[in-house]
Amino acid sequence: MNYKIPLCTGLGLTILIALRSFSLNPYDDVLLFMDNSDRIVDYRYLDNKKQQEYFTGKKKMIDGKEYTIKITANASGKKTKYYIRKGRYNFYQYDSISNMEGILVPISPKIGETWMSADKSIMYKVISLGQRFRTPLKKYKSAIWIQGIPQQNPYGISRSKHYLHYVKGEGLVAKTNTRGDFLKYLADIRQ
Repeated sequence: MNYKIPLCTGLGLTILIALRSFSLNPYDDVLLFMDNSDRIVDYRYLDNKKQQEYFTGKKKMIDGKEYTIKITANASGKKTKYYIRKGRYNFYQYDSISNMEGILVPISPKIGETWMSADKSIMYKVISLGQRFRTPLKKYKSAIWIQGIPQQNPYGISRSKHYLHYVKGEGLVAKTNTRGDFLKYLADIRQ
């Protein structure tokens, strides 16, 4: 059995990572495991554009820590690299723009838990565990809702309050705005 105490600082970007170990907390490891490099995740956006995310299976050492490389490819084919690692209590992402590491999402989220993105532009807060949730393609019985609250943005990029919806075994299944409109939702997971 694993007992985990989450830390409350860091970075949060939408990403897939995953189930690894058994724990007493049914929400532990809500993301898809990042070493599963033969898995391609397709997302659909509100305007019907598509995005693919996948882990390359390759590793990169940054500041003495080993990260797995994740690629996101948008509808136009532009690819972006992300560096993700699993720590003892959190999944972390290295932000290559700010050259900082921050929390992506806690491994064992707790209601009310908060953390900041590495660049301090978004504060994240776990607002619900075990929530029923429905996307245009599927119903989920036990979603974790995380609220993203914009803070002072050092890059001048306009961001608005949003919600991230994670499900154990599926990872990120949707991103919605405050009205409940889908900004992005899980369309398919392929091997």
